[in-house]
Amino acid sequence: MNYFKFFEIPEGLKMDPSELRSKFLANAKKFHPDHQDQSDAQALEAALKNSATNNEAFSILSNQELRTKHLLEIHGYLTKENEGALPQEFLFEMMELNEEIMEAKMDASLTEGLDKKIQSFEHSLDQQYQKFEQLHVVDINLDDLVTFYLKSKYLKRLKENLNSESPEI
Repeated sequence: MNYFKFFEIPEGLKMDPSELRSKFLANAKKFHPDHQDQSDAQALEAALKNSATNNEAFSILSNQELRTKHLLEIHGYLTKENEGALPQEFLFEMMELNEEIMEAKMDASLTEGLDKKIQSFEHSLDQQYQKFEQLHVVDINLDDLVTFYLKSKYLKRLKENLNSESPEI
């Protein structure tokens, strides 16, 4: 299901949180069981289904990562084939970063320099996302957006690895 269409808002990465919340609240009221014909079991079931969709759509479109993933999925750009399609240079940098994470787990004094490197990667991705946000969905190179999305996910996993208790090998 296309959650942008569900809320009747334009597809894109940039989201007006107040508009999204307004659409969500209007739908929540519209689909609430108390506003349905209690004697019509089908209408109640449809309202519950629409209410669940409303909650899921709001949750996904409120979150930058999930919104990006949803946009790629509805346009057929996030597939099993391209999930590993990251540039070799990026993978090499992440392999080195992962090695540094393992070393930092053994020697906490190395964590500060590692945090700065991760922040630098995050800053670069944030700048790239801001550029994507300025474009209408038809003007976004969705292959580049896939690469951005996969890089973001990869970096997120590395950060989780850094913050986990035990070294991962």
